[in-house]
Amino acid sequence: MDSLEAVRIYIEKCFHNNTSKEKFSEALLEHIRKADSRSGLLNIVLMCLASLYILMICIGFAGNMLVIIV
Repeated sequence: MDSLEAVRIYIEKCFHNNTSKEKFSEALLEHIRKADSRSGLLNIVLMCLASLYILMICIGFAGNMLVIIV
């Protein structure tokens, strides 16, 4: 079961009034869709930042080794 289906089931259980259930359901599902579309971009940005951080650590370590050797 995916996250959208789980949200739909939760909304069905929580709301008894049909009009408020529909309004809340539409708003929440739209918010989830927007978050899902942005999560791919966020993952790419976080991976780039992590790679940059590891690269900076390696450069710093290599610089320290050169100072020790010289």
